[in-house]
Amino acid sequence: MPDESARIVVYDYVNPRRAEWPEADYIVGNPPFIGGWKMREALGDGYVEALWKANTLPEKADFVMYWWDHAADLVAKGRCKRFGLITTNSITQVFQQRVIEKYRDKVSVVYAIPDHPWIDSSDGAAVRISMTVGERGAVDGVLETVVNEEAGTDDEVVVTLSTKVGRIGPNLQIGADLTSVTALRSNSGLLSQGVQLYGAGFIVTEAEKNVLEARFGENPPQIIKPYLGAKELVQQRSGNFVIDFFGHNEDEAKRVFPEALQHVQVHVKPERDANRRDSIRLNWWRFGWERPKLRELIKGIPHYIVTPEVSKHRIFAFVPSTTLSDNMLTCICTGDAEFLAILSSTVHSVWALSVGGTLEDRPRYTKNRCFDPFPFPALEEGHLKAQLRDLGERLDAHRKRQQALHPHLTLTGIYNVLEKLRSGAALNAKEKQIHDDGLVTLLKQIHDEIDELVLSAYRWENLTNHSFPLADRIAAGDPHAEAIEEEILTNLVALNHERADEEKRGLVRWLRPKYQNPAAATSAPVEEQSEIDLDSPVAKLVRVSTAPSTTTALTWPDKLPEQVARIRALVPELGSDPAALSARFGRTNKKREEQIAAILETLRGLGL
Repeated sequence: MPDESARIVVYDYVNPRRAEWPEADYIVGNPPFIGGWKMREALGDGYVEALWKANTLPEKADFVMYWWDHAADLVAKGRCKRFGLITTNSITQVFQQRVIEKYRDKVSVVYAIPDHPWIDSSDGAAVRISMTVGERGAVDGVLETVVNEEAGTDDEVVVTLSTKVGRIGPNLQIGADLTSVTALRSNSGLLSQGVQLYGAGFIVTEAEKNVLEARFGENPPQIIKPYLGAKELVQQRSGNFVIDFFGHNEDEAKRVFPEALQHVQVHVKPERDANRRDSIRLNWWRFGWERPKLRELIKGIPHYIVTPEVSKHRIFAFVPSTTLSDNMLTCICTGDAEFLAILSSTVHSVWALSVGGTLEDRPRYTKNRCFDPFPFPALEEGHLKAQLRDLGERLDAHRKRQQALHPHLTLTGIYNVLEKLRSGAALNAKEKQIHDDGLVTLLKQIHDEIDELVLSAYRWENLTNHSFPLADRIAAGDPHAEAIEEEILTNLVALNHERADEEKRGLVRWLRPKYQNPAAATSAPVEEQSEIDLDSPVAKLVRVSTAPSTTTALTWPDKLPEQVARIRALVPELGSDPAALSARFGRTNKKREEQIAAILETLRGLGL
């Protein structure tokens, strides 16, 4: 419990203003590394608020960027010739980039290493840093990129650098101007972070869930829900649940599920009582961030797409809409496997790695940079769109199936092996086991097929090489790999500008039109309406009439994949009773009922 007698000194800084630096021809420094979100904790509320008042930087900017801003301002005004600073490698993230963008055409970065290893002399911790040199005017610079790192003899890291010359952008890159892209309306309103609990006591195991529901008695309310964290997605699934009193005040929570409320009161409230924010402290039985928008977005669709905000590999996967994701998962709220395939492509991976930020040495997927401006290919309903949906379904089902069969498999382990396969490196014994259990060569084939189709969807067939897949060329260090990535980025930037112009003229290529722009949605004739949600990746596979008098029996497919697709399409309409589902295919057939029961059991095991 908090110590009510404890007291700390709170400083109020009167008339805060920027520090005056001594006159100098050159400024060189290694300012303090404190992330924007850690500044209050490290420096105190009073100092941070004074810092914000005295400067015009985004509040989420890292502490080190105040030095960068001050030095750039002096150079821009001609009071200094150059500055050179060591900063965190997060300088390429959105709030740090905004500081650099302030000085576009006034100050140029004339030398940069965006991401370099660094050993902290005080505690020996390995961190990542950036180096930047600024000069007045609009001039070219030298960009050096670390291409290899090896341990030295005295804890130092020996690096090999590659060099490019050209205009260095605010993202510390040369080439396509990725900072010129804008958010597209077509992508708006579909992405949300997961819920943020502010209290680990909300999380319960399946055994704890069963005990709480048993104490309630018959028909417990649907308050305890499946819960997925970012680490669980890419590492080992824990099968945890979360107590979710969204929409209930305290009195309602007591009436609805008192046993669960008591659990939260015992395991969450003591921690919340120490929180300085009224909304968090007083509403202790509810999550800190409940994400009502996310809940609205996933209504009526069987599943949605998630990706870890920070992860070594950029992995996208379907999660059932009954599952709540945590705030370190980015949720893309469409159930259409076409988009799962496109997001899982090398084209999108190259884009996300280039425009996104980093946390230490791990790429970060950011909404404003990675998703909002990304121009998806414009596809009408047809064979190519159907193929992409099929591959998206196959990709997701393949990974879930192998993980269900082999619980030791993790997505991180699987994609580590896939990365080695692409680079041509030899696998050790453990990796060979992961390869065999995860059927990683087959997974690679699915990804390669996705890449070919996505290139076709963009009409970039010149980048297709059937004997040397796109991802292999990049991973294996093909001599032309850098040029290929640059062409992809240049094409995407140009397409983003084209789409932005279209949207100004009123043409918006909505990703999920019935949700994003319902007023413009037109009703299809009754016989063309689908009985399942239109965002389902298999929505087009089953067309049935809404009039009982014209309902006809469907044909039971001969092959298992088609059988699975049919059952997945019918479950939202008919439920999960094998007899009811079997009846949709004609007269009673015991063997078909058994097949359907087996399919349902498999889908349950895969979380589908």
